[in-house]
Amino acid sequence: MLLCLVAIVLVMVANLRGVSSSAKLLSVPTYLFMVLVFTLLIGGAVKAGLGQLPGMELAQQQQLLDINHQGELTSLGPILLMRAFSSGCAALTGIEAVSNGVMAFKAPERKNANKTLTWMAIILTVLFLGMGIIAMKLPTIGAGLTIYDSTDPRYRTLIAQIAAFGFGDKSFVYYGTLGFTAAILILAANTAFADFPRLASLIARDGYLPRYFARQGDKLVFHNGIVMLGFFSVLLIVVFRGKLDALLPLYAVGVFTAFTLSQLGMVVHWYKDRGPGWWRSIAINAVGAVLCFVVLLIIAVTKFAEGAWLVLLLIPSIYAIFVAIKRRYTSMTKQLAYSDPDSLPVPSGNLVLITVPRLHRGILQG
Repeated sequence: MLLCLVAIVLVMVANLRGVSSSAKLLSVPTYLFMVLVFTLLIGGAVKAGLGQLPGMELAQQQQLLDINHQGELTSLGPILLMRAFSSGCAALTGIEAVSNGVMAFKAPERKNANKTLTWMAIILTVLFLGMGIIAMKLPTIGAGLTIYDSTDPRYRTLIAQIAAFGFGDKSFVYYGTLGFTAAILILAANTAFADFPRLASLIARDGYLPRYFARQGDKLVFHNGIVMLGFFSVLLIVVFRGKLDALLPLYAVGVFTAFTLSQLGMVVHWYKDRGPGWWRSIAINAVGAVLCFVVLLIIAVTKFAEGAWLVLLLIPSIYAIFVAIKRRYTSMTKQLAYSDPDSLPVPSGNLVLITVPRLHRGILQG
């Protein structure tokens, strides 16, 4: 937990000082992570082909069957399938960054963005299936894979255990995989610190957040949004004691709520625009909205007791706060409005021009 808090503070301070994002610099940990993981998969595949992986023995298989009766597994099958489906979909989050940053691609932007999405899908599929297949080849009892709570000192992630089985827990591949996994996760956190303050500034300009979130500091960054995000990030880490299993449901519910709303928003956009081929665009976004909503329901149901209830409670609460702030600003605007600007006295003598965002009673009195 201490490492998480230190990482959050460092990322927050770096963004407050102004971070000029360099694609080449930020891509180094990503490429090194991919090289190490593919090395891990190739090494595991070679060992599995040579029969050097310690596969599960018949006695271990029988022990698993004794623990989990076949009838119980059959009845729990649909629930386990839904949980696996929702967890797999949560692993896909982040690919929306490509669609959000299409304008940052070199020309032709659309074609290059499509290529990036295609390669992301291929790489993610290979990594996901490769890890799953190698994990199935390893034992799950005794000296094999271990499953502990994330707060247990003996806890190790799946990728760490596969690296230890493949190359040993003293090898460069093992420590390199762990190190660069942490590096890309910190880069992912930096994305939130780069995008959330901008989003908060847009909401503030519309009057649904306090206006100071729209102001930039000396470093031309939205420092109020960065500080608020850092504060709530630290608060979540402390409240949940850095337990990943408890934080993931919060993330997944929020992400797929945003996905569903964005797809519905595109349906409304295409319906109002009605340009060439609008019905095809509506069909694609409608299917996307339905799929995202189904995933959202599955996550909300299967992970409700694990913390999803908190997000389901916070979303309407935050919406109510936004509406209250908007009403407050609307009420203040009406009270300060000057009804008859033509009746203002004409000044005599020297004139001084002062730029103001708008004319109201407070400015006139000042």
